[in-house]
Amino acid sequence: MLNLNYIYMELRNGELLDILGALRKLNNLHGWKFVLTLGENRTMMKERVEQVNSIKEESEEFKAFRKEVQATQIKFADKDESGQPILTDITLSNGRKGQKLSLTPENEEKLSKALKKLEKANQHLIDEQQKKEEEFYKALDAKCDIHFKKIKKSDVPAETTVEQSEIIEFMIEF
Repeated sequence: MLNLNYIYMELRNGELLDILGALRKLNNLHGWKFVLTLGENRTMMKERVEQVNSIKEESEEFKAFRKEVQATQIKFADKDESGQPILTDITLSNGRKGQKLSLTPENEEKLSKALKKLEKANQHLIDEQQKKEEEFYKALDAKCDIHFKKIKKSDVPAETTVEQSEIIEFMIEF
């Protein structure tokens, strides 16, 4: 039997992730029925997104490898008076600001050799994680069937902005 309180949509998992992120812009809105309905939809979306995100979860072995890489980087980094690694500000290729470890040319070469050795010894973990990442991106592109609970137009808070209404317009029952 068709439930008229729900709207059926076929989306890609990546679109669902985007919608869930956009719904965070609605946290300041009030109204019991609105918040309840929105909460039910969020819960349903979170469950699906968590399934997709779990695909790329790092194994304990890979986490340990990543920590070992970080410890090796810190070992060869220039240190300040208190023994902390020195970070220098950089601009990334996408224009964003970032930081990198300060290294002497000699230590940069030592670090490169040490990292290559670590990578060689743990190549199976790297390959396993890369495979998980590939599966994750495939899952983002996969279709999923979603049933959103409709929000009655009369339950949408009066203080809803145009931007906020555009986020939820597909859920609104006119």
